[in-house]
Amino acid sequence: MIEAVTQIIVEEGAAAVTHQRVAERSGVGRATVYRHWPTTEEILLSVFELFQIPAIETESGTLQQRLTTLLHWMVTQFSRPDVRAFIMAITERAQRDPEIRRVQQERMEGFQQRIIQVMKDAAIPIQQPTELITARLIGPIWFLVLVQGKTPGDDFLEQLVADFIAHAHQAIA
Repeated sequence: MIEAVTQIIVEEGAAAVTHQRVAERSGVGRATVYRHWPTTEEILLSVFELFQIPAIETESGTLQQRLTTLLHWMVTQFSRPDVRAFIMAITERAQRDPEIRRVQQERMEGFQQRIIQVMKDAAIPIQQPTELITARLIGPIWFLVLVQGKTPGDDFLEQLVADFIAHAHQAIA
């Protein structure tokens, strides 16, 4: 059933996810879908919970290399049609559903903590709110991939990280 939900989101958007559509797409009865997920939000949350941020190797290398590795992973994920569709769906639903917003924030906090840890490991003092730090790195990627439908290349990511590091060093001085 999870695969059916994912297909519906990719092909038609989150608004098309209903118990009836999931049942039709997965070949089960509607009652079966309701037993697993009493509400549409619970259907979306179940799929969202499957999107975990894996352990990304950022233990070695320069600050530039480590941050670029994190952002490259993000670009790879955002560029997948199923992930892109699901991120857009969850972002929209999070505006209205506190539980979806909570799970979305938890996921983002996990990624923020990875960025902060990489900075701390490089002895970069954290002098700004983590939301601002994250927005500086992720915002341009979000815009290019999710809004413009473009995939930033390695040169873009390296320049983004270099600019970020330069700004962090200026804040220290």
